Amino acid sequence: MRPVSAVGRTKDTGWQIGVSRTFGVDVEVAWSVLTEGPGLAVWLGGGSDLPTKPGDPYTTAEGTTGELRSRRPLDRVRLTWQPRGRSTPTTLQVAVSPAASGTTCASTTSAWPTPRSASASATTGAASSTGPPRCCRAATPRRRAPTLVP
Repeated sequence: MRPVSAVGRTKDTGWQIGVSRTFGVDVEVAWSVLTEGPGLAVWLGGGSDLPTKPGDPYTTAEGTTGELRSRRPLDRVRLTWQPRGRSTPTTLQVAVSPAASGTTCASTTSAWPTPRSASASATTGAASSTGPPRCCRAATPRRRAPTLVP
């Protein structure tokens, strides 16, 4: 009998979290909203542009740092993401793809700490910025996501 594995646990990188949603806009509009200005600030953090070349670093106004791993325009961007106070980075990917009713925007983050590590951070009073990236958090009444309307 095969051992049962936990949902979200990857073979090599630890835990993976992902979300997706389909919007009634074309891929070009979705890509623009996710990679520029206010839309970028919602999921990455303010004060930084999205790097354009692999290896290029970024730092947000909140102190999150990382570097671009890959960028395929109108398809996906993959980067490392390390908020201030977190000891190791995760890999974050945001992708867009055509769907029957518009464009599906998907976000995944991997190399997330094990539940034991996460609960240890919570008990030591680690800053909330060490939680999942904004693009992988559920919407909250305090922060409204940008609408994907041209």
